Amino acid sequence: MNICDMNSAATYLRQQGTFYQKINESELVFEEYFRVGYYGKRFPASIQNREFIYKGNEFERLSDFITKTLDKWPKAELLKSTETPSKEVMESDGMHVLITSVNVSSMAEAQKRQSLNLNGSDGAFAGGKKRVPQRVQQFNARTKVNVFLYSKPFKKQANRSSTNEFEDLWLNNHYLVCETPFPCTERRSLVVDRISVEVSPIENALNSIVQKNEELLARIDRYQQNQNENINPLTMTLNGIIDASVNGGVSRYELFLTEPYLSKHPENKHIADCLRVSMDQQIVVLEKALKLHGTLINSSMAAMQEKLESIFNTMKSEKTAKYMYNN
Repeated sequence: MNICDMNSAATYLRQQGTFYQKINESELVFEEYFRVGYYGKRFPASIQNREFIYKGNEFERLSDFITKTLDKWPKAELLKSTETPSKEVMESDGMHVLITSVNVSSMAEAQKRQSLNLNGSDGAFAGGKKRVPQRVQQFNARTKVNVFLYSKPFKKQANRSSTNEFEDLWLNNHYLVCETPFPCTERRSLVVDRISVEVSPIENALNSIVQKNEELLARIDRYQQNQNENINPLTMTLNGIIDASVNGGVSRYELFLTEPYLSKHPENKHIADCLRVSMDQQIVVLEKALKLHGTLINSSMAAMQEKLESIFNTMKSEKTAKYMYNN
């Protein structure tokens, strides 16, 4: 018969509860991750012409990490390009170091068209299920992570002139797969595989809208739980979305919803439907966030609130008018 030590179990569960509470309430600070490649015959054989992912120290930024790495290898030359070096560089009788920042990712994201995964990105796409708080998503994303991402924008029609910069804005997403997941006993892990995925302009637009919606919803959650939180991050987010609309803002993405575009790219109809829903959802989320912002600010920010409300009401009216015209 197994005998349970109730006191030890109670102590353990209280400690576990404290950890969960800190995840939910504390300001989470995550270390940066860096991609480092060592190229040239002068490096030791164990790292020569190999790439690693390094976990930075707390509050360590890219510039600090570069300085620290070059101090360790004072004869190494820092490569300016993020591309994998040529064979000539790899076989040179020298030392070349490539260092870039990377973001945490996952194999699931690398193996599918990430912009079509709307489940859980906000309440509209979750089928009525409760949305996982962003801080919990961030915490889970950094547990047993062995896939990292860096992106490079490019244009397929470089010589084509257009008034809409998003029309030909592509991304090359490079996913780096590590040998050992983080966190681990070492602060680096060897890159053993890489996957490259092209993200089209319309997918870029969809990703941008979904991410902003998620950011706004996360901020709303934070302020509803604790109204003593610093209001500046919410102010900056609202200002960045609403004030940008004066110069076009997300309305530039409406190009991907037009009949001429969809006739030319019928394969993107499903993505266009998702984009339309996301843009409609952003109006709903913005309105909710703006009302909350109005209840949290002091009198010195009243003029800014009034300006944001005026621009938002214009945005909403224009969108309603377009919807009525198209239907």
